[in-house]
Amino acid sequence: MLLYNLIFPKTAYTFFGFTGYENRSIMPIIRQSLIKDSTSATNIEIETYMAAIGFMKARADGCFENPQSLVWDIVPRNVLKDKDGNIYIIYVEIKRK
Repeated sequence: MLLYNLIFPKTAYTFFGFTGYENRSIMPIIRQSLIKDSTSATNIEIETYMAAIGFMKARADGCFENPQSLVWDIVPRNVLKDKDGNIYIIYVEIKRK
């Protein structure tokens, strides 16, 4: 969560609380701000945005990297665009290199 928030601060996760399942597990509840009047971003918009924040397209679709991190699953279903054209990454997978 911390790495995500550093890379994508406009859609940072905040901790909301905990939930559990039949007293056998504890799971954190996290949330993000609502992006009103949004649509899915196109692949070209995603690539342009990721380049602007220092990531280059990697070997697979939806995969980007910079010298420190590898980020994947950046596809239209996980990226929103608001009515002003601002891009918001709402869900991705991230790992440090």
